[in-house]
Order: sequence, then C-alpha cells, then structure tokens
Amino acid sequence: MHYVPFAPRDEPAATIYAALLEETKKRRGRALEQWIRQEREAVYRAAVGYAASSGLCVPNMEQVIAAERSAMGHVDYAAKWARGVSQAMANN
Repeated sequence: MHYVPFAPRDEPAATIYAALLEETKKRRGRALEQWIRQEREAVYRAAVGYAASSGLCVPNMEQVIAAERSAMGHVDYAAKWARGVSQAMANN
C-alpha cells in the first residue's frame, strides 16, 4: 500500500473516505447535481454501514451535508469531510 496524503487512518473516517473516493471516480458523464447527490449518498451509506457494525450513532443526511460544507475549500476536502462525519457519529 502506498502513502496517500491526508487519508485518514482512523475509523470510521478511513472507511468513509474510501467510499467517497470510489464514488468520485464516477463523476465523468454525470451532471453536477447528480454527482454531488451520489457522493453524499455514498458517504451516508458508508457511515450507516460502519455504525451498524460498531455501535456508533448513525448520522443523518443533514449531518453528512454539514460536514461536507465544513470541508469545502480545504486542500484535504475528502479527509476533512470523512472526519466530520466520524465526529458526528461519535457525538450523536
């Protein structure tokens, strides 16, 4: 495995980050609104799946969107988004 700058190593952020990066590969050919929606849904599904197996709280879509907005404009956008959702899961 190679080093990826900013990639979270802690869970559930690492799982959420990986799901987000996988979804970003599908942007080409999608309308902006579609890929934004699909990425939010991928982050949400990853968080729900992780919560189900870990006992953490399940975030709602509003928390996912709030974490995304908080990450916008940052060089580590994907990692910051994943960490924001993780934080919501721990604090919920």
